[in-house]
Amino acid sequence: MKNKIIITSLISFTIFYFFNTAYANTTINLNIETDAGSIYNQSIDVVPCDSEGDGVMKATPYCALVQTNIPNDYSGLWVNSINNILNNDNNNGAYWMWLVNFNIDPTGPYSLSSKQYTLENNDSILFYYNTNPLDISVDNFNPTVGDNITITITELGLDPSWNPIWNPAIGGKVIIGANTYDLDVNGTYSLLISDTTQLETKGQKDGFIDTSSITIIPSPAPTPEPVRHSSGGSYISTQPIVSKTVFDTRKALNFLISQQKENGSFGEELYTDWSTIALMSTDTYQNNKIKLIKYYSSNQPIGDSLTDYERRAIALMSLGLNPYNTNGENYIKKIADSYDGQQFGDLEKDNDDIFALIVLQNAGYTENEKIITDSINHILTKQKENGSWDESIDMTGAAIQAIAIFTEENFLLRGVSQVDEPRGSAPLASGDSDLGKERFFSVKIQDALLKAKEFLKQNQKEDGGFGNVSSTSWAISGIFALSEKPEEWKKNKKNPLDYLAENQDTDGGMKNPPGLDEAGEYLQNKIWETAYTLTALSGKTWNQIMQKFEKKEEIITKTEKEELEKKIEKILALLENKNKTTKIIKVDIPTEIKIEDKNIIDPKINTANVINSLENNNDRNKNNWFKNILQKIFTIF
Repeated sequence: MKNKIIITSLISFTIFYFFNTAYANTTINLNIETDAGSIYNQSIDVVPCDSEGDGVMKATPYCALVQTNIPNDYSGLWVNSINNILNNDNNNGAYWMWLVNFNIDPTGPYSLSSKQYTLENNDSILFYYNTNPLDISVDNFNPTVGDNITITITELGLDPSWNPIWNPAIGGKVIIGANTYDLDVNGTYSLLISDTTQLETKGQKDGFIDTSSITIIPSPAPTPEPVRHSSGGSYISTQPIVSKTVFDTRKALNFLISQQKENGSFGEELYTDWSTIALMSTDTYQNNKIKLIKYYSSNQPIGDSLTDYERRAIALMSLGLNPYNTNGENYIKKIADSYDGQQFGDLEKDNDDIFALIVLQNAGYTENEKIITDSINHILTKQKENGSWDESIDMTGAAIQAIAIFTEENFLLRGVSQVDEPRGSAPLASGDSDLGKERFFSVKIQDALLKAKEFLKQNQKEDGGFGNVSSTSWAISGIFALSEKPEEWKKNKKNPLDYLAENQDTDGGMKNPPGLDEAGEYLQNKIWETAYTLTALSGKTWNQIMQKFEKKEEIITKTEKEELEKKIEKILALLENKNKTTKIIKVDIPTEIKIEDKNIIDPKINTANVINSLENNNDRNKNNWFKNILQKIFTIF
């Protein structure tokens, strides 16, 4: 009898344990958000339920939603409405979505229904409608006083293939305690820890769900070891904590766009071109970029020097406008026509060659063409013994950007060497082979880059900069072209980024050197240097900002077309007078280019691409009529 009682007790305990384990509550945080505000956001103990109607009891997000008593409706496995807010209500294109722990891995919970996922303790469940979440991270939750930490805010979006992706929350803000700060173009904010005060921090952006709050808990700076003296005494030598200035990119961008004129320009062509490059290094300010597209598409350049055309081409290509034909101007032809068989423009100068190479390498020209190899060789011959070009920080930074892409690493990555074997097993090339020539050429470039790098190193100042804002900005772009990080280029514990931050003015622009006229030179110089700085701090080289274009055959511009018409008329008149038997031909030259409906571009596509599409169509028409004229002329004979 005693044994039966024991057995019965064990069975009862086992059944009790099984059911309590199988159906134990799960504690989670449930958040339900819409574009109109929050519906629910709190911790909840979820009781298992039969989510899928198959008799299996498990705790799911669906169970949690039901427990809140908030009205909801499902179509099979998927949410149809919550709180009487319907999917695609009035064809608004909005649908209920859900996330667990912000996990967007397509092989994980993201691919499941909220009826299918089994909850775990401390899960964070989010249902959201007609809005998207923000997420927050920090590189150090427990910094030491004197440390700089980086807070990053990201926003959920979709990539071109409609896959979920976390992007920088450009235009967002971070709230630290009672203070609000703008995020930079990378969606980050750098914070100097000045004391041990705990910091409640969260991210915000219009149209998005606020991040959850995180707590940053600083600790005191360590006490340095005492320094012993021969006298037996000691003292503690401490370094004061110096507040480090951080460059405010958002403020600088706001200053720059505040200087844009009604016609889209930034004043003179020089300032407009460099401001364009700066703006195109960011992913924001689309309206300002559209104004620039309209400006360039309706205004001819005033400057007529080769470097004017080269700078303009860089700006146009950054903006996505066709350098072969923008507003009837062929900038690539202007540059190519200045090539004398060895170099571009003025034989005594190298800046025109450096900028020509930057433009052409992005306009479809390759290192296999004589015009490019000649240009590189000429630039290399202009390098000084000390590694500089023109004894100039600026031009040295520009030259690095021009030639860095032509090193052996880039040759092989782009398949120029035609080596099919893995790189480690590639055969040694003879000096006369194509591969041998490329490697010899690459070694020359690498040697030039090493010398240029050493020149920059030797000329970095104690404040981390290179003498002034312009030179420092161009040096930074050169450093990026060397695949190095400017923050690691330290002099006296300061780097080039520190120098630029120290030279930012209260209005967001760059400080001016003394002596400039407040109303004239002062503002123009400020626009110029702010544009340089923003370009450098984007982390991109000029080549990376510029868009790539295919090389095109010579295009007949409107002016050239009119001149050619006159020449053809003279030829025909001479032929007619010389030989009355010559048959008279009629040459049909189009006076208007018609665009077929099939060339109308979706308005969601970048405006620059629309313009280029129309221009490309015009190019084909122009080339066709030119061929027709030649064909008719030759039928005379």
